[in-house]
Amino acid sequence: MTVHKTLFERYYNTDEKPRISEDVTSSHWKEYSDKISVKKTTVNGNEHYDLIGYGFGENHASLLSKTFTTISELVNVNKLKIDGLRTDINRAKTLIKKMGLVYSQDAFRQVCTLNLLKRKMASCKAPERILIIGDGFGVLSALLHDIYPTAKIYLIDLGPTLFFQSYYLQKIFGENAQKLTDTQSGEEATFNFCTADNPDALKDREFELAINIASMQEMDMKIVSNYFSLLRHCKTKAFYCCNRMEKKMPGGEVSRFMDYPWKTTDVHLINELCPWHQWYLGYGSARSVKLGGVPVPFVHLYDGPHWHRFTLLTN
Repeated sequence: MTVHKTLFERYYNTDEKPRISEDVTSSHWKEYSDKISVKKTTVNGNEHYDLIGYGFGENHASLLSKTFTTISELVNVNKLKIDGLRTDINRAKTLIKKMGLVYSQDAFRQVCTLNLLKRKMASCKAPERILIIGDGFGVLSALLHDIYPTAKIYLIDLGPTLFFQSYYLQKIFGENAQKLTDTQSGEEATFNFCTADNPDALKDREFELAINIASMQEMDMKIVSNYFSLLRHCKTKAFYCCNRMEKKMPGGEVSRFMDYPWKTTDVHLINELCPWHQWYLGYGSARSVKLGGVPVPFVHLYDGPHWHRFTLLTN
């Protein structure tokens, strides 16, 4: 059975709403998991899935949302002045369309991350293995495969969300490019999927690069610590981490970026507010950007500032 079908049977087969693993699910996702749904229908023997995600990107977009994305991209490209960014955006739009997804403001931020990593690692040997902790719809994995086609990419996430990544990646790269680490033995695939409740499946691997964007902020600090321990155990060389500096979850837990288990011997090559992850265009937010005390229409700050680090880890 293919990876996305296995994940569907495991997490969705009796209900459109996901089944979650209590031990690795924070109060954030216990609160919001009901906003995610996957519905399977079969017509003339062909399976069709209707997917609704929440909190990790967009797989559908209105005309207004597309307009916001276009304006946000233009403003950011002119403001950031990053070498090669326009080329990366054009390549990303082609890939994302083939995946059956929409190019969104979230996707733009993924492209900025890709561009940064590519520049920082330009003088290094191409990574053999990359670990992504939480990849939403799988966009970053697709982008990384585009520039590092020989790298083995590992994706670890909550099982219900991992289904989304497997589903959209197989639409462009095929089912044979995927492997589920806890059910399939043999050689590594291009994309290797690991559920968050079974991280031990990764402990015999070593990673040149690991990435987490805006999902550790939604984890209990114990889970964050477990991921850092896994990264160090796997002799991860470089870790890119971009998350909110502080976030209070529905259960009262507080996640703080600076309280993650960094070591004083870790070397931060980048250590600053993330320049493309502070504001967005949209509607309905109480945190509007203001000029002279007057709210700017549709321009909003995130609920807190986002910090990013590109770090050489001490293992």
